[in-house]
Amino acid sequence: MDYSKEELEKLIAEKFSVGKFTFNTENKCFFNETEIFIGIVKVSENKYKDSERYFYDGYEVYLQENEIKEYIGNKEIAKSKAIECFNRKKFLGYPIICTNLTCDVI
Repeated sequence: MDYSKEELEKLIAEKFSVGKFTFNTENKCFFNETEIFIGIVKVSENKYKDSERYFYDGYEVYLQENEIKEYIGNKEIAKSKAIECFNRKKFLGYPIICTNLTCDVI
């Protein structure tokens, strides 16, 4: 089913009550402009994993155990992989790209 830009933005706002989402018609994706901080934890040399929580618009969001991922590589590679994994979410088949997303070792 095809939706207009306005309809898509209305539908995503109904699904996610916190956050600012805009649909980009050229790239066929949503941009999420909400401030997001992901923390990763160093497990061992060149091995990191997601923290138990992240911060979304100042709210603490806790991950389920099966949502916690591990990343192999140095600190910068692990941070990059964590951001990439976070940006894999979709809504109605359209990718959601977070434009205000930071990640660091905590």
